Formats: sequence, C-alpha cells, structure tokens
Amino acid sequence: MQALVKFFKEKTLPDDPRERQKVVALSPLFTFIDGLLFRCDQKNGNLSLFVPNKFREKLILDRHSGACAGHLSAKKIYRQLAEKYFWNNMRAECVQAVAKCRICAYTREPRSNQPGLKCVRTSEPLELICLDVLEIGRSRARNRYILVCVDHFSKWTVAEPIPNKTAETIARVFVENVILIYGAPKRIHSDRGKEFLNSILENITQILKSEVSTTRGYDPQANGLVERMNQTIIKLLKRTTPSEWDWDLKLPYIVFAINATPSETTGFSPYTLMFGRTVNFPTDENIELGVDPRYTVDEETYLQAFRENLENILDEARNNIKIAQERQKLEFDKRPAVTEKKFAVGEKVMVIYPSESKKLTNRKLGWNHFGPFKIIDITESAASLVPVDKLNEDPITVPIERLIKIPSPGIPDISILPKKKSTI
Repeated sequence: MQALVKFFKEKTLPDDPRERQKVVALSPLFTFIDGLLFRCDQKNGNLSLFVPNKFREKLILDRHSGACAGHLSAKKIYRQLAEKYFWNNMRAECVQAVAKCRICAYTREPRSNQPGLKCVRTSEPLELICLDVLEIGRSRARNRYILVCVDHFSKWTVAEPIPNKTAETIARVFVENVILIYGAPKRIHSDRGKEFLNSILENITQILKSEVSTTRGYDPQANGLVERMNQTIIKLLKRTTPSEWDWDLKLPYIVFAINATPSETTGFSPYTLMFGRTVNFPTDENIELGVDPRYTVDEETYLQAFRENLENILDEARNNIKIAQERQKLEFDKRPAVTEKKFAVGEKVMVIYPSESKKLTNRKLGWNHFGPFKIIDITESAASLVPVDKLNEDPITVPIERLIKIPSPGIPDISILPKKKSTI
C-alpha cells in the first residue's frame, strides 16, 4: 500500500516493473482525499479508509472492549471494521487481538466438544448396575428420595423410597434390595456425589470387590440410563398417584410395570432377561388354572430347558442391543451439536467449573471458566491438566466436553483458579 500512497501523493511509479504494474492495475480502485487513501467499493460506491499499522490494534481493541463495545467475536469485529476501514490481513489481526483478551477467555461459551455417542457394552445381567438418588418430596411416611438402581443389560429396575440420602441409608438399602436378592454386581456406576463416594459405600464396594466408575455429578447425561429411568418414574408417579403425599405407596406398582414391559432396545422385558420367563400379572385370566399337567416335567428336564431358553433369550437380546446402539449412535452423531474437537498434549485450555455458577445469585452472569491449564495427558474422553504457571502441581482429570480451546496466540500464562476445590 505504501507504493500506492506514494503514487497518489507524488504522482510517481515504482522503479520495480512488477510493483509498477501492480500500482497501475490497482489505482482505479482507490482514491486519495486530504492525504488519506480510500478504497472504492465497485458495487455501491462506498469508501473504506486505509488504516496505517500503528493505529490498527487500538482500533480493534476499541471495537472489541471499548466503552461502547461488548467483547464481540473476532468475526463480528471484522465485519464492523470492514464497513469503514481496510488493510491487509485485517481478519487475521482481529482474531489475534480477541485471542489475547482475558475476559473473553474466562467467559467464552464453548462450542460442543461432546464426543460422538460412546455406547457402553454389557453382555449379561448384573454386569453393571447404575445408581442414582431421585428427589421427589416428603411423603406421609417421611420418605423424600428414591434410590434408583438399573441393571444396564436387562434394564431391570429397583426403586426404593428412602427418608434421606446419607451414605448409611443408601448402602443399607442397596445391600438389602439388590445384593441380598439378586447377587453382587460386577460393577457399580453412580453419579459423583457425596452419597455415593463416601467411605461407607466405598467399604461396601471393596467388600463386594466391584469396580466403581463414577460420572460427573453435575452432568446427568453421563449417567444416561438411570437418568432416563428417573424421568419415567416421575412421569408414571404423576399419572398414577392420587395424592402427592402417597407417592411411595404407588412406587412398587409402577416399578413392577416398568420391569414387565419389553424394552425397545433389548426386545424383551427386564423381567424376562433377569428370570428367563415372562411375568405373570395378577390379573392374568389363567392364574387360577394352575399348571397344565401335560407340561409338567421333572426338575432336571426343566433346568435344562430353562438354561437353553435363557441363553437363546440373552443371545437375541445382545444382538438387539447391538443393533439398537448402532442406530442410536448414528442418529446421535448426526445432530449438529455433536462435534469432536481434537486436543493434544501440551495444548493450553480453559476449564468450565459449573459448580462455581451455583454459588452466585445471578448464575447466568457468573464466570465459571478457569485456567489456563496445560494438557499433560489425554484419552478419548478426558484430559489430565495442570495450571500453566504451576506445572509441578498434581494434575486434575477433566472430561473433554468441559475444555475450551484457547485461540492462538492466547492469553498470558497466569492461571486463575477457583478459591476452593470445586467439582469438575
């Protein structure tokens, strides 16, 4: 642009043939007014002022964080500036300037980093039990919560009313209503909360020698199976409970109905997958008829037939689950919100702490971004991080969807962390 400015000022062309040719070709697109270079828009005749290098950063920052600005994105800043100004690499310089803004770094809403649907695979009942505590409200019997336990494979559900969600209560109810009736599960999956991660339940888990996997306590989707069951229970209680104070009296009946209903995923009812036969409803017409003598067999023959029938049922259920999960993953991953961002070891990121927003009166206005952090290890679904200015600290493990990329060149390596240890 300097050669073009010199041409308009001094009416001279550059000595270099290529530069001379370039100035001659561009000059009809520009005009020079009061010592200032303007570009003419050939479509509407608007003039855009050429901005020298020393004024560019100030102009961008004024549009981004000035008194009348709103910390807009680089794309929007560029669109604003391009209406009146021009210079080479304007878009890139807007991106760089906004990337250095600390306020934007700590408040930027993340694009969806949620990985595509990762289906949990189980192949038999009691391989994985999912737990949750559902708050309903106090009943006449002084129960306030429901301990919800769902078998991942069969979808068999145990839902017991409880007065509180202390570790002692949850551990006792789980042992009495799951373990002592159906046996110990191989794994227990729970949302990460005090009621599941205290020493009492950990001791029970150690006694059972069951592996414990936990989800993020503030992210119900991570415990999706039991979360959907929670919604089903609430819906059915609304429909069937005459008085909101007596919900715990109706709970066993709706759980029975749930367990007797074939699942769209497995093709069988939870009852069938757990016990190898269809459930008898109290209203079935043939209950009083007893067993037809023609089908009476001895115990050994029955056991053999039962095993064969159960294995056939389980095989068919496994196949149905596989087909259903593939279909669900395909449908889930087609959603526009599902995008996979690639993070790498050594990269700097911000972390969202949703629990911090809950401490504020106006939660929507609160900052819940902290960092920057440096990625020191990464898996498909989580990353190990340390503060950029405290690399010797113990790393924290954060799910991928809670990470926000810091655009290059990034903010200074001065980390801002929660005052107290918060839930990730």
